[in-house]
Formats: sequence, structure tokens, C-alpha cells
Amino acid sequence: LQRKLRIRFATSVMDSSHTKAHLLFQAHFSRTDVPTDYRTDMKSVLDQCMRILQAMRDVCQLNGWLSAVLRITVLQQMCYSGRWHDDHPLLCLPRLKAYDAEKIGDRSTIPLLQRELNVEDASGSDVVEKRAKETLLERTTLEESEVKEVVRALCRWPILSISRVRLARGAVETRVGDDWLPLERNSHYRLQFHVDMLGPNRFNTEAFLTQWTKEKTASWLVVLGEKDSDRLISLNHVNAVQGDREVRISFATPDKRGRCHISVFVMSDCYLGIDQELQIRADLS
Repeated sequence: LQRKLRIRFATSVMDSSHTKAHLLFQAHFSRTDVPTDYRTDMKSVLDQCMRILQAMRDVCQLNGWLSAVLRITVLQQMCYSGRWHDDHPLLCLPRLKAYDAEKIGDRSTIPLLQRELNVEDASGSDVVEKRAKETLLERTTLEESEVKEVVRALCRWPILSISRVRLARGAVETRVGDDWLPLERNSHYRLQFHVDMLGPNRFNTEAFLTQWTKEKTASWLVVLGEKDSDRLISLNHVNAVQGDREVRISFATPDKRGRCHISVFVMSDCYLGIDQELQIRADLS
């Protein structure tokens, strides 16, 4: 099994259960078939990984480690999606092989392809299919029936639009944009923004995960942090969004003076490649 995978271990550690678990995770991310007698072990590893990842993220939250929280969340997305984070983003779609993904665009992503095919404004997958058929049949080796599967997946993939981003303190609200905002250091504020789910499945909260055997609701994480200091400011779980909703996050500004960037990461808890990042330009005094 190891010969088929990207990360190799010395033969001296092959008896370790940790090594076996690592190889099984690699096989899952690479979509490599495992021997029949390993399939039960693979299921066990995947069944247990989410509570372990959640515990890891809790520890990182307590210690204020921003980059570790982000990496654990991406690892969680990898487990649900059954892909490496650095695979071509389109390989998360069914039926697509690496050469097909490259033909569509070596820098293409699922959100970019959705935009190109105007999925966000479509009322159903049939409408998208008409637009997509010519494009995908021309650029890839897919058959017509396989194109339909890709289109259905593109329509199921969540499209999250963020608007009306504000900071509030008491009854006073300030719009978040490109300007520096005068904020008080070590003070509590409320970040508010509106989210709209777009596309034909905007009211469907069930995640479309071909490599995950259990039912899963597509939820979100909102992470606030300061990249320069790698400091986590706030970590919040947002339940699945049906249609649209208002999101409110309470946080405390850093205890220092001067200008700093507070990054806001809106991350899927299960999909790779659809995370978004906003910036709050804070002038602390």
C-alpha cells in the first residue's frame, strides 16, 4: 500500500498503529483502493477522525493558535472530501480525472466553474446542463452522461455570498470596507454580515460528499485572527444556511495600539476550495 502513496515511512515503524492509520488516511485522500482486509480499518479510522479533529481544534482554540486551527479545518475538509488539499480543485467533482481538470483550466476552481456556467443564477440543473454540455464535452473526455453527473454536483455545491459586513458596538454600527476603522483596543465588538446561498440548491443543506458514507449537513466555521502574530481571536460554528441569514460574531480586539489587520475566514466544515477571507483594517487606540 505504501508504494502507491506520497508519504513513505521506514520499515521499522510498520508495526505501529499510528503508521497504519496514517497510510489509511493517505489512501483515502488519494482515492487509492485498499486491500479487502483493510476496509474495516479504513471505516474505523474515518468514523473516529472527526471527534479527534474537534478535540485538536479545541486545544488550539484554548492556546490561541490561528494557523493550527486553519490547518486542522482544512484537514477536516480533506477527510470529508477524500482529496488532498493541494489536488486540482476540480477533482472533488465526480468523474473528472486529472487531465480533464487541467483541460478545463489549470487554475480553475469549483466556484470559478460555477461562475463560468452561471450556476448561481440558475433555477435548476437542466438549465445549467444546456450551458455546460458544449463547454465540457469540448474541453474534456467526458461522455454526455458523465457531464450530467458533473453538472448535478456543481449545482449541489454550496455558493455562499457575503454582503453587508459591519462592526457594531452597542447601538453604533460601522461598515467594514477598505478604510481603516478607529477601534478601541481590548474592547468587545460584534461582527455582523449577511450570507446568501445561491444557485438551484440554495435551500438544500445536505452536503454532497461522494467519499463520505454518512449523512452530513454542510455547516460553516467563522475564524477571526491576526496573521502577523498568528493569534486566534475568535472561533465560531455557524449552522447550515437555508436561503439566507444574518451572522453575528462577538470578539475582543487585540490589546495593543496601532494598525493591524484582523482576518475573517469563512470556512466550510466539509468542502475543500470554497473558503472565503475578509479583512478588517483596525486602527487601535
